[in-house]
Amino acid sequence: FFSSRRRHTRYGTVTGVQTCALPIWISQLSDFGPIGFLGADWWGSDARATAVALRRSGCLLVERHYEDYFPNRWRSWPLKLVRRLLRPAIEREYNAAVREILSVDSLEFLLVFKGMLLHRSTLQLFRQKRIPVYLIYPDVSFHDHGGNIWDCLPYYDCVFTTKSYHAHDPRVEGHVRQLRSEE
Repeated sequence: FFSSRRRHTRYGTVTGVQTCALPIWISQLSDFGPIGFLGADWWGSDARATAVALRRSGCLLVERHYEDYFPNRWRSWPLKLVRRLLRPAIEREYNAAVREILSVDSLEFLLVFKGMLLHRSTLQLFRQKRIPVYLIYPDVSFHDHGGNIWDCLPYYDCVFTTKSYHAHDPRVEGHVRQLRSEE
């Protein structure tokens, strides 16, 4: 971990396990209030496995699935072009849907898987309401799915990653410090 106490991003590395094993640490969350949950819902995804584990533990999830907004199965180049042209509008719609979660009473925290469509302005609203926001990021690079993930890193209270080098990458630490200083 690297962190400081003023809501700076903390990084935890989970090594030697598949991300789908992360629900093991979820044991007594049933006493919590509703949890905001952002992730994929396709069969076999880490996000879906975690959502299932949370529900089995008695948690109430308020979910937004990015694939409800982002057509990720489009494979032909004309459809990929249309998706690229529509991405700003898709992101706006998705972030509006995520902001609706803020109206849920007694929201405990927001749990994000990857967060490729999230804007930092949306995460800032959660911070203003003092709702913790956690990121689980199982991929190799924070740049794999566009620039939003990289731009949002400083706005998470904690980032869980399965890659040990993320926590020791000076570019990540420097980026978080730079964006924090711009606030």
